[in-house]
Amino acid sequence: MVGKLVCYLIGFSLLAATIHADRLQLCNQEGNLSKRCLNGHLFPPSSVSNSPFLTTDIGSGVHVQSGHTLDTSSKPYERHAAFSGGLNYDLQIAVLEWLSVFGGFSGGLLSGSGNDIFNLGIGREFDYSLGTRFLLWKNQRFLISSSANFIGTGYTGLNLMNFATTASNLIVPIQACFNGPSKTADDKKAKKAACASINKALTKFNYELGFNAEVVMAAGINPTMGFRTNLGYQQLFRSKTDASDFKGQVYGGIAFSIDIAPITPIPIGFLFGAEYAYQLDNRPSEFFYLGALTLHGGIFYTGSQNFSIGLEVSDEIAPVGFGPVVDRSNMFSGSLNLRYYWN
Repeated sequence: MVGKLVCYLIGFSLLAATIHADRLQLCNQEGNLSKRCLNGHLFPPSSVSNSPFLTTDIGSGVHVQSGHTLDTSSKPYERHAAFSGGLNYDLQIAVLEWLSVFGGFSGGLLSGSGNDIFNLGIGREFDYSLGTRFLLWKNQRFLISSSANFIGTGYTGLNLMNFATTASNLIVPIQACFNGPSKTADDKKAKKAACASINKALTKFNYELGFNAEVVMAAGINPTMGFRTNLGYQQLFRSKTDASDFKGQVYGGIAFSIDIAPITPIPIGFLFGAEYAYQLDNRPSEFFYLGALTLHGGIFYTGSQNFSIGLEVSDEIAPVGFGPVVDRSNMFSGSLNLRYYWN
């Protein structure tokens, strides 16, 4: 039994070493600049830190989020929570050596916990983006690219709080909406209006639309280590949420990646990073973000240039509030993502 186990381990090590040797040789080939390699280092994809590479790839994954806000406006302090989970898909196509287009969609379920389920409701959330990426400069060790894309996010669901406060006013519309077939055109019109008023009271829809511009630099220090840094600006131009006066924010971050495949037979890589976002227009009389710090890390399979799978977690810490009241908000996220590269 022990002998078989040793043979399996030796065979796996030899196979892994062959795979890694081929990958490193491919990363170091002269002129192979379309891959996600710099100086022999294979950069893992990230759901938090945007990729600087102009590749043709498709990705999908599953994500969960848990948000918690500590309300300091009253004592004892109140804690509010929300949970969400769903699927995400994205695609990037390298049109030219210096140009690519990309898009993505994420959707899932969102709900509050405890008493917050009445404030937040139960419903569906979705996010999408569509944009393009430009290659500004690249050599064997460094890469600089920029991107510009439209972004959108929305929520639609059951508004339990609004229904609870207006339930007494809905008795007549409910009776009119479910009061059998209509005999005249006026009856049909009145029934349609009654049903619409019930739907308006039961559901709510929020959305935000905007655009994002970003510059990303990546550098391969050696085959085992690399880093990427980004600086961007995000602007909302239409919103139907409490943050409708949000003007724009600047953000920047850095992420380090470590790949142990070049020095061991284990095809594993790690990613550690941080990103900070600051809202430019934080007038004290309105809803505002003083700043949001996101810490993230992940573990990824690095045995192939064409296939990647990874698990990533993050925590967004944001002091938010109305006027002089400042609440501490935490958004914990976890995602399992798969990605396939054609070039």
